[in-house]
Amino acid sequence: IGEGEGIVSRVLDIIRDGKMEGLDRHAILRQLANISGVYVPSLYVPIYSDDGEFKGYHIVEGAPTTIKRHFEMLTSGGETVVATNYTEFGAMYIIEVARGCGRHCRFCMAGYCFRVPRVRPLEILKEGVDRAEKLGKKVGLMGAAISDYPEVDELVTYIRSKDMRYSCASLRADSLTQAVVDGLADSGQKTITIAPETGSERLRRVINKGISEEHLQNAATLSAKSGIQHMRLYIMIGLPTETDEDIEAIVGLAERTQAHMAEVGCKGRLTLSINPFIPKPFTPFQWMAMDHQKTVEKKLQYIKKALQKNRRIEVLVESPKEAYIQGVLARGDRRLGAVLAACAA
Repeated sequence: IGEGEGIVSRVLDIIRDGKMEGLDRHAILRQLANISGVYVPSLYVPIYSDDGEFKGYHIVEGAPTTIKRHFEMLTSGGETVVATNYTEFGAMYIIEVARGCGRHCRFCMAGYCFRVPRVRPLEILKEGVDRAEKLGKKVGLMGAAISDYPEVDELVTYIRSKDMRYSCASLRADSLTQAVVDGLADSGQKTITIAPETGSERLRRVINKGISEEHLQNAATLSAKSGIQHMRLYIMIGLPTETDEDIEAIVGLAERTQAHMAEVGCKGRLTLSINPFIPKPFTPFQWMAMDHQKTVEKKLQYIKKALQKNRRIEVLVESPKEAYIQGVLARGDRRLGAVLAACAA
């Protein structure tokens, strides 16, 4: 539970030693349960009421009553270990800049499952860049919000000083800098991606997003200066407390953002990537209801119809049906295993 560094080696040692000693599976699992941060499900039998409501666990004698999450302080590098083109991001050398997030957006797991934000020292990241250079790889900077890294300008300047390309896993409009955007442009990136999540300032306060329309316009200005012509906005619909006015605000935000892009010299397209809200476990919104599928589809149709005359604005939507499947997977307990097994059969 938590992070594997510092634990996975002990887990493997216990499994290896147990097999060499002739211990059975159950005995090895009992030993693993004694490692802080390790959860052995078979030692915790769920108890349900007659109507299926979860009531607690029957805990096997000797098993810990509480499993504490394991956190690792990032004093060493977190990088691609096996450098091969036969992986999902084979052309890139992944370097983890930071872990966790201090923003605490109320819909997002990153700020709650990895609650303590930790950053890697700049010198360690530079050493990782040096290794990427030797392999001739593009650098992939990984983290919840790369532009939040305190020394991000120094890091990207170092990468660019070596005539290397890089990409970022995620960016925040309120911490974006010209140095980061310039480097992305030099790396061949054609689109800057920002996630305001919703169109209205009121709803952004509800979800604790903390991004203003001014931040979005500033991101467009930085992009124009660097030569990046396209912009993508991630939007969610069906958020808690959402009203018709909030849906209308998405249309207004898109129109104003695209108009500002044109004013500052961005001649490309604004893309809205719209996804239904999916409640995630361990977040403040974990038990909030999802909008009815027909309601979501109606909202999507309204947004697409309202923006269809503007050829500079593109609307992409995620399947509501798939979103509901994600919602079930996100909040289901171990009883869902039987459903998954049936699907795989």
